[in-house]
Amino acid sequence: MALVRCWGATCQPTIVHGSIGLVKTHGERFNRRNSFRMPNVHQGVRRSRIARTLMKHGGRPQYDADLIASAHLARRSIADQFPDLEAEDAIAFGEGWDNWIYRVGDWLFRFPRRRIAVPLMEREMAILPRLAPRLPRPIPQPVFFGVPSPRYPWPFFGYSAVQGAPVAVTPLDPGKRSASAGQLADFLQALQTVEASEASAWGAGEPTLGRLDIGRLKERFEVWLSAAVVRGLADADAAWVSEFRQAEAPPLSLDCPVLVHGDLNFKNVLLEPGGELAGVVDWGDLHLGHWAEDWMFAAGYFPPAGQEIFRTRIGAFDERLWRTARAVSIFVYLIVLVSASDMGHVKDVAEARWQLRNMAATRGS
Repeated sequence: MALVRCWGATCQPTIVHGSIGLVKTHGERFNRRNSFRMPNVHQGVRRSRIARTLMKHGGRPQYDADLIASAHLARRSIADQFPDLEAEDAIAFGEGWDNWIYRVGDWLFRFPRRRIAVPLMEREMAILPRLAPRLPRPIPQPVFFGVPSPRYPWPFFGYSAVQGAPVAVTPLDPGKRSASAGQLADFLQALQTVEASEASAWGAGEPTLGRLDIGRLKERFEVWLSAAVVRGLADADAAWVSEFRQAEAPPLSLDCPVLVHGDLNFKNVLLEPGGELAGVVDWGDLHLGHWAEDWMFAAGYFPPAGQEIFRTRIGAFDERLWRTARAVSIFVYLIVLVSASDMGHVKDVAEARWQLRNMAATRGS
């Protein structure tokens, strides 16, 4: 079966085996008609020896699924809880690190594939319906709220598909890449106008620095770099490697936290054919934090002209925070290089490489 990953992942075919997924069953008894599957930690996704250095929890890569939702299971779960929908028409639509995605007509349903993603999905279900009307561009708005059941043990939700195409499948010349710079700055400023007290009441949680914790990222960088080098995906002497190693954590304060997306990388931004901003998806890392956390996309995606537009429009710009955002972007796209390569997502690999080269070319600008 070929999946098309989109709206929260990357629109591209991914060959999988069985109903859906890349791993075989393990652990709990599996009822092929009605139950869920727990993956075998030793079989399934082909991985090189270096991948073992990236493994956690029983010897599996971080991006392996904890639980597999087959197409049959998704159809039955949707039909049980939302009988008015044509659930038998559900088709596999995509996958990312955290979710399986199925399409039912104009609706997309996301099912968690990792246990760690369950509270992230619960946060989206609580906050996105309240947040969507505040923003100038579309985001997913949950309409169907699935609850845990004997058939599927975790919550899931359905929403109207956000129009637009992911960055990795929207080939644009550097000039058109700047088309969304001002629109993204306006979008982030609108997001930050939500009062922290209101966002907290919605369920945004306690403030955190998230990915701006450069010290924490440095603890993991070299392992991911080794994995990329072994796979032939990166050069250990690349300019972006040197930039990350020299990055310093600026003094940061959370005295006035704002609402941030928290994972604004190129996989979560949707574009119009001309490069304009169409929407933003995958809000599981939404939280109260520092506004510079959401500069990651701008630091890697935009050429110099677009970066200048973004920095001018964003308001509270700080050069030290920009350098930090560049370091975060380097770290995230290094991980994308390795994980997308392992998962067969060729276009994601190509886009991550482009952005890393772009940051090397714009260093110091």
